[in-house]
Amino acid sequence: MLIADESVNRNLIMAMRDSGYDIYSITEQMRSATDIQIANFSLNPSRIIITEDKDFGEIVYHKNLKVAGIILLRYLPPDYFIIKTKLLNYIAAHLNESIGKFIVISAKLTRIRSLPY
Repeated sequence: MLIADESVNRNLIMAMRDSGYDIYSITEQMRSATDIQIANFSLNPSRIIITEDKDFGEIVYHKNLKVAGIILLRYLPPDYFIIKTKLLNYIAAHLNESIGKFIVISAKLTRIRSLPY
């Protein structure tokens, strides 16, 4: 399962659902949840957080808060369709191996790092 943070474009959520993915939308079901609440929610059962919010890097790498995994989307509005394609291709090929990872997807590259724990 995936968690879409409030920052994630609604059209991306719909595209993932249309592709058959189970997406838990924070906007729809936990509006105004804090990043810490979302991080804790991601742990049991394990759910990858998809976000456009760089603060998740801060809470993972500087505050040592545990999460199941994160996909951080970094793009400008003109790159939306590139990001949509890259995100759908990434989760189709690598979703199962994304637990324990911090993934950054931008229009030009995809970076994958292990979480620090």
